[in-house]
Amino acid sequence: MCRNKCSKRMKRSDKSDENGGSRIAFRIKTELETLDDGYKWRKYGKKMVKNNPNPRNYYKCSSVGCKVKKRVERDLKDSSFVITTYEGIHNHETPHAFVYYNTQMQYD
Repeated sequence: MCRNKCSKRMKRSDKSDENGGSRIAFRIKTELETLDDGYKWRKYGKKMVKNNPNPRNYYKCSSVGCKVKKRVERDLKDSSFVITTYEGIHNHETPHAFVYYNTQMQYD
């Protein structure tokens, strides 16, 4: 019985290691729902988060073999801001062309 619980915990920690164990979040003031960061993403989920009227969207990097994930949601306290959270490290080249928008960045 203890083995089952222990193995489940280990699987969770192994999963974060697969993504590189790295997490970073940005809070950006914008009217856009998602910002173009230069990478190609595939949306794989959407859910309502407790106490937030805005949904959270889930994306995976569409590059073959890359396990990076991204979450995008409106800030609960100020919906003029979008919070984008990246988990993992890309295992391929960074795109050469980035599209920048006239936004204000705030680091929390």
